[in-house]
Amino acid sequence: MPSVQAAGTAMPVPLAPYPTPVPFTPPNGAQSQLVCSGCRNLLMYPAGATSICCAVCSTVTVVPAPEI
Repeated sequence: MPSVQAAGTAMPVPLAPYPTPVPFTPPNGAQSQLVCSGCRNLLMYPAGATSICCAVCSTVTVVPAPEI
């Protein structure tokens, strides 16, 4: 017997896994980390980047200027 869904309820939708990104490594190999301003996940970015887009929540986080 098929299941009947009550009005106003939603069936859960399974999330597809994110594709494995191909990491970009600058010629000198320097990378840094920062926390996403949207979902608080740890993000890695290549040296020289001015902003980074989170793959989880799509928030664009500005990379702070390097300390001198």
